[in-house]
This record gives sequence, structure tokens and C-alpha cells, in this order.
Amino acid sequence: STALGAVGYVSGAREIAVQAMAAGVRLGHIVSATGSGGTAAGLLLGAGLFLPGAKVTGVAVDTDHFQDIVPRLAEEAAALLERTLPREKDDFRMVDHVGPGYAVPNPEDTPYIEELARTEGILLDPVYTGKAFAGMMRLLRQGYFDGQDDLLFVHTGGAAALFAIDLPR
Repeated sequence: STALGAVGYVSGAREIAVQAMAAGVRLGHIVSATGSGGTAAGLLLGAGLFLPGAKVTGVAVDTDHFQDIVPRLAEEAAALLERTLPREKDDFRMVDHVGPGYAVPNPEDTPYIEELARTEGILLDPVYTGKAFAGMMRLLRQGYFDGQDDLLFVHTGGAAALFAIDLPR
């Protein structure tokens, strides 16, 4: 991940803000998988610029120190845009959901992945977006999000892994 790469998700956050406003949706939380830090960094900066009050939660699918990496990348991306990184209390949180290891599916995630595919037709890979979605759903059921604003899960791809790795049981 690089600051320049994070800028793409800053633009994505702006588009999310425009669409949310048009739909009358107040986003309180944005959740994404975090495997290198760039997506979360761009979302953190973009939320600060375009979605005041929205919190970004990264679901770590690797063991790097994302609590430090993400804000640093966001600050570097802000510098590229000649902006400053607006920060609010608790605007960024990392949660660990690596499971048995990076790029190793977690059998506990399989029911979440299958349910989303069956009910919504949305496919998640078992090592990145699937882990992040399952981690988010566990947090949701634990009351981690305040329940007062809408929650957005950012699906970042991973379709190739769908054909390379079987869902563990």
C-alpha cells in the first residue's frame, strides 16, 4: 500500500458521501477488510473530508500493526492532496480477524459467506472480504456499533480467490 493508492479510496469515500446524501442515509460506520492498510487509510481520510462523524473500522486479515500503518498512510495521502487529515475521537478502530493465518480461510466464517451469497447474491472470498464480513457480523451481534446510524461494508473484491480456495467446514 502507498499513499497514492489510498487516494483512490478517498475518491471512493466522496462518491459514497454523495450517494448516501442522495438516498437520505446517514453513515455512522464504514467497515472494510485491512490486509495492507491502503483501503482503510483512504476511507479514513475520505470519511474525515466528506462524511463528518463517520467512523472507519478495519478488520485485519493480516498481522501487521495497522493501528499505526493506517493513520500514517492517511496522513501521507492527505499531504498528496494538499489537505490535512481531520481526526475525531475514535474515528478509526482496528479489529483482528486473521483466524488461522493470512490467506488461510477460517471455518467459522463459512456460514456468513454462504448466507450472504444465498440471501443477497453477493460473493465473498474466504481469505479477505469473507473474513472481514464475518468479523463485522460478529462485532454487530456483540453491539460494537452504536446502532444509531447506518453501517456500510466496503466489498473490495477477491473474486479470483473464489475459484482457488474451497470454503472450509
